[in-house]
Amino acid sequence: MANRNHVDIKTKREEVPVDKEFPYSKEKVIFFDGHDEVAWHWHPYFELFYVDEGKVEYTIEGMGPVIFTQGDAGIINTNILHMTKALEKTTQEVHLFSPYFLDDIQGIIYKRYISPFINSSIKYIKITDQKITDKIKDSFMIDDREIGYEIILREYIADIYLDLYKDKIMDSKDLRHNDTKIKEVLSYIYAHFSDDIDVDDMAMSLGISKRALYRLFKTSLDMTPTSFLNLHRIKEARRRLIETGDQITDIAIDCGFNSVSYFCKVFKDDTGISPLKFREMARYR
Repeated sequence: MANRNHVDIKTKREEVPVDKEFPYSKEKVIFFDGHDEVAWHWHPYFELFYVDEGKVEYTIEGMGPVIFTQGDAGIINTNILHMTKALEKTTQEVHLFSPYFLDDIQGIIYKRYISPFINSSIKYIKITDQKITDKIKDSFMIDDREIGYEIILREYIADIYLDLYKDKIMDSKDLRHNDTKIKEVLSYIYAHFSDDIDVDDMAMSLGISKRALYRLFKTSLDMTPTSFLNLHRIKEARRRLIETGDQITDIAIDCGFNSVSYFCKVFKDDTGISPLKFREMARYR
């Protein structure tokens, strides 16, 4: 599994351990092979990253997958629903910082340069300018033991942000699409996937029709609600098979499958192997 472990299990809203007085966090994400992923989640922070090695696929809500390879960099806007999946062994450096990291909400910098990005239609930027990617790579080499580290880091990130603003953000006038509904229903699924829920329950949780729910999933994630529910249940089952010695029957029931045979079928459709074979192979990873 990738080592990002602060995504809330129930809501998938990423809980980033930041200091309120210095709203910033840095992490190195290691995907050990092409099966590792970080499930659908979101956070109120900009995600600025650089790929040290390997290949990682970002899937953004409402958009197709985008592949970042060694030497690539990118930024994800705040509160954007996204997931990442390694296509091979991958190491990724990530800055997570609040919009208030660069300026107070009442400040002129926030109003002129940060708020336009947050409220734009831009969900992510794949950064291809070599000068900017080099700056991002260098920003991860700043020694946090150095006197004035916080000032140096903020200046680095502010400089990178300004480059992106000039190149990509300042000409974007469209307001971001409202994605609150899809986040609400995903939070419901994450909290209740082990229960006997179906499409009717999901639609009821949002107060919309089943047809509207199917349209929402198609537009946002390009899949059906049932497919997503089963996908999440299988992900949780895979985790249990690797991390516990629980019986396969118990795992199937705890993950919301009423039939063990149906669980085995869905599991094999997703992974290509049976749950038992998956557990045996995981022991030798």
